[in-house]
Amino acid sequence: MKNQLITVGSFDFARAQIIETELLAANIECFQEHEEAIMSGTQSIVNIRINESDIDKALKIINNYNDTLTVVKEIIPKLQYPLKKILVAVDFTEHTLETCRYAINIAKTLKAEIKLVHTYENPAINSSPYTEPVVYTIEPEIQLSQLLVEAKKKINNLKKELKHYWSEARLSYTLINESPVEGILKASNDYKPGLIFIGHHLKDNLPNSMISHIARKVAAKTTIPVLVVPDNIAEHNWADIKKVLYATDLDDQDLISLTLLSEMMKPLNIEIHCVHVSIGNIDPLVRARFDLLKKEMKSRNIKLNNVVCNLILGDDVENTLETYLRNNNIGLISMTPHKR
Repeated sequence: MKNQLITVGSFDFARAQIIETELLAANIECFQEHEEAIMSGTQSIVNIRINESDIDKALKIINNYNDTLTVVKEIIPKLQYPLKKILVAVDFTEHTLETCRYAINIAKTLKAEIKLVHTYENPAINSSPYTEPVVYTIEPEIQLSQLLVEAKKKINNLKKELKHYWSEARLSYTLINESPVEGILKASNDYKPGLIFIGHHLKDNLPNSMISHIARKVAAKTTIPVLVVPDNIAEHNWADIKKVLYATDLDDQDLISLTLLSEMMKPLNIEIHCVHVSIGNIDPLVRARFDLLKKEMKSRNIKLNNVVCNLILGDDVENTLETYLRNNNIGLISMTPHKR
């Protein structure tokens, strides 16, 4: 049924005209749906339809694949992933040691150094709703000084404990009088790590929706990979992680993201599972885009040999991925915010 017509995409009117011109120049027969509605002003989006047999050629033109491949080829020779510095955010909760243990295992494998960062906020900032003067039992400056002394004591004790896991560990620390997000970002800008570790745990005074809110905000404001360590994995060890899941929605930038992830995982001998979940049935356009991604990953000097690609059917994306995680012993999930 390769001669049937399929919709290859929906575009605004101006973009549709450009794409139609490019497709016709490549001898790909196409036509626009809803042209009359566009002309009458009742619709602003145009569907472009082509023969299914032309889908591979059309996708390369529409998705600017040649430009993407150029970017990938340019970054690969420079990639020798600079994971020689690891930044770990610590808050001295019970989960802090587990987060640090994961960082130690990676640092040991890559012979990287670790900087611990702890943030503490100024107690002089008063959020009291009352207008009457507040009498402090301790002056804010003294209270701030006490916080700093206590933080130094705790972080030095943490360093000693981490030395038990790896006696040769190169550990340093920084204490920053900022909010957690701003403090982590400031430390990252100064230290320039290859990876940021943040523990994921629920504080007693925060609702469920606030879980990992610090990690989300940090990830949104930095281009450095952020690794979130949940608090329910105390029985696991970094050495147990052999596979990472990259859930793709077949975005144009997936090839670049996968290349960066592949290079980062190679020294750790971790296999990447690039997975797309198709709901109900596999549309010919989805299959073509997925096959094109697979083909380009293995060609033109890119050769992402540690990447496995799977296109799977499911009724619900989240549940299907959860089943895939269990069935394939996935130890790590990779996500890329679209706004990057």
